[in-house]
Amino acid sequence: MTVSSKELQAFVCLSEYLHFARASEQLNMTPSALSRLIQRLEVSVDATLFIRDKRSVVLSEQGRVFLPYARDALNNLDEIKHVLQASKDEVSGNLSVFCSVTAAYSILTNLLPSIRERYPDINVLLRTGDASSALDRVMSGQDHMAITAKPQIVPSELLYQEITSTHLKLIISKRPCSIRQHWLSQSKEWRTLPWILAEGGIIREQFDEWAKEQDLDVDVYSHVSGHEAIVSMVSLGFGIGVVPDIVLNYSPQKDDIEVIDAGLALPQLSIGACVQYKSLRNRSINAVWELL
Repeated sequence: MTVSSKELQAFVCLSEYLHFARASEQLNMTPSALSRLIQRLEVSVDATLFIRDKRSVVLSEQGRVFLPYARDALNNLDEIKHVLQASKDEVSGNLSVFCSVTAAYSILTNLLPSIRERYPDINVLLRTGDASSALDRVMSGQDHMAITAKPQIVPSELLYQEITSTHLKLIISKRPCSIRQHWLSQSKEWRTLPWILAEGGIIREQFDEWAKEQDLDVDVYSHVSGHEAIVSMVSLGFGIGVVPDIVLNYSPQKDDIEVIDAGLALPQLSIGACVQYKSLRNRSINAVWELL
């Protein structure tokens, strides 16, 4: 069986996007070229890796089994390249970084220019999404590094380094709406209002622990993916929410939001970068880690 790294990269990318057009754009090729690569790979491994029709693409059972092996093969190839080039002065390679949209605005705007200036041959692949998936993406090998809130217990295979800190804020809409009217009519009693909270993740876990300590039983109106979406829904008057102040400061809806003084100290969060310990054998990842 002969499988090329290009075929493995195509497979891993398509397994993440599950969409030929978006995956091919990420890979800088046409959808038809991507389709041919996948077909060649399936012939080589004698397996159907994707179940696809005109409307959808999903990993087959064989594809799910093959995925971790494909990621390991690409990581091993990347590592050996760096070992072979260790005697050279330049540091080069790919670095996949995952973060929320807010982190891209607030943190990476300072970090990325430093990487570009110090290591121009490192190709940074920036991926944004819900921060609650950051740790899982690093631990599964989908991304080399993630910007995320620090978990209460850092998994043993991960290394975490703080970049900044942020406080959680309790927020309500400034717009005239039933939520605000209720809050004002009840002498600013916020405990009885409906809440909009993140579906999960480190910040939700810390909020839940805080709420338990305060003996606060919240009435959840909606669970949403991403703290940026919480600000949007709160600004429209759907409920009150809890978000890191770094998210609020960079939100386009921040002028429509009022921070509520709950009279209770909400948790302070550490925001930083995390990588797998074993990833630091890669010169490009280790070099960027040193910049932090």
